[in-house]
Amino acid sequence: MNTLFKNALFALSWIPLLMEMPYVLNVWKISPLERGSWILWLAALVSMVVCELCRRRSSWDAYYKEHYTNSVWFAVPAALALAGCIFFRIGPHKVHAFYILSGIMLIFSAAGWRFGVSVFMFQIPTCFFVLLGAPTVAYWIYSYLGYNISGRNDYLITKLILGGGVIFVWCISALLGDRLKKLQPRGVEVPKPLHLLFALIVAGIFMWALASNKMSADGQPVELDFSRLQSASWVGREDPVTERDINFFTGCTEVSRRTYFNDDSYVNVLALRVKDITNLHPMDVCLRSSGAEIISLKPVYLKVNGLNIALDEARIRRDSAEFYSYAIYSNGVISTGDFAKFRLLRRDSKLWVHYQMVTPAQPDEEAVHARMESFLGSFLKQTPD
Repeated sequence: MNTLFKNALFALSWIPLLMEMPYVLNVWKISPLERGSWILWLAALVSMVVCELCRRRSSWDAYYKEHYTNSVWFAVPAALALAGCIFFRIGPHKVHAFYILSGIMLIFSAAGWRFGVSVFMFQIPTCFFVLLGAPTVAYWIYSYLGYNISGRNDYLITKLILGGGVIFVWCISALLGDRLKKLQPRGVEVPKPLHLLFALIVAGIFMWALASNKMSADGQPVELDFSRLQSASWVGREDPVTERDINFFTGCTEVSRRTYFNDDSYVNVLALRVKDITNLHPMDVCLRSSGAEIISLKPVYLKVNGLNIALDEARIRRDSAEFYSYAIYSNGVISTGDFAKFRLLRRDSKLWVHYQMVTPAQPDEEAVHARMESFLGSFLKQTPD
């Protein structure tokens, strides 16, 4: 195929990701958990050079050039990635993480088409680094694997270790493959594109199974009336909404903070009316971003005025004090605390409400649940027939 045509296609493949760069840069700026992720993309440049040097010294390069003379089949993954970009940009599910993932895969597929199979296969560690640096992509992986990252520095360090580990194993295998044949007859088998495709399919099925397994059952819908500062035994005050709140919760038509007190304790409330969900974050991301350590995270169901309300409950530690934090998402049809369900299954035509509530962990979990049932029941706005 004409080299000029290939160059043009490769240049055009960058457009979807470049269109998303304002969002990426904004996330790196305002999200404490993602603030250092730009380092991963700088590390990807180093990885690109290291992997290319490794390719030029490895016998795998000759194997790829001998057995894969035609790279036109990269048009298939490139077309799928482009379809993903379109779907997650203007389709019914506008998901930044999946759009960025599709954009990255489009670039690397086009690179394989332009530069050949050998260059593509040797740059797999570079692709991995880029994916780790993409906003929220690595978070979803860690979330479904149940990996508890306590803070933003641990998050960055973990990603750097993972990326560095992939480069080390890949390059050592490529450079020492022939030498290892002296120790074992087959040596190190050359990774083939079909091996990569199989690994991606297995990983996709595995992550989908984990996501499905983690999705909790729906609760009944709920909407709370926090326009009132007093209800039953609860008396509240308005707390200021900061500029950081406005930047962090873009896409919300209403953002409000309240603190309510009764005779025994208090509840901090963040209430959002969500129109555009693309910039909303899971509760545990917000908590970790604020410096909290998450002790446990699980779905719970509370009985509120006869309704079964679904929430996510996190037990957290902040400055040696322990609290319970709760998240509810509701659209007038269901309630759920499951961010993945809310994020992936929600249609943009529906208006959702989202509440995050924090209350002290004393004296025990049972008492906290009773406190939250009393609190939610006092401000319940409407009860379905």
